[in-house]
Amino acid sequence: MALMDMAEIEPLFKALIKIIRPGGCFIFAVMHPCFNSMHTSLGSELIENETELYTEYYIKVKGYLKPSKVRGLALQNQPQPHTYFHRPLHILLNTAFKFGFVLDGLEEPAFSEEIAARSDAISWSRFSEISPVILARLRI
Repeated sequence: MALMDMAEIEPLFKALIKIIRPGGCFIFAVMHPCFNSMHTSLGSELIENETELYTEYYIKVKGYLKPSKVRGLALQNQPQPHTYFHRPLHILLNTAFKFGFVLDGLEEPAFSEEIAARSDAISWSRFSEISPVILARLRI
């Protein structure tokens, strides 16, 4: 998750090509920049139809394509705001490609349907079809 806490990621990739052997890999996991950033919010609304009332949960995306630097509270009652560096996927991956890395693995895990059905809060555990994180394997 550290890539989203770094002001600049080019120095990291420049160093990685020096310390990773040919054929070696670098694996990273970050909050999914499409769905889980300071430019998104989780919400719910009560839906009514002829036969039932139910709650529908959603993710609102207010921005994605532009990199940004935003301060926020990672946890309730955190004493000081934390700086987040939002980078869309094309920025993250193109930086790696610039230094000779090749993407050869990608995962977007989500919570199971069973966990989502049991959750009673507006939280990431509510979503079984939207991934809060993304994991990538890069090879040199």
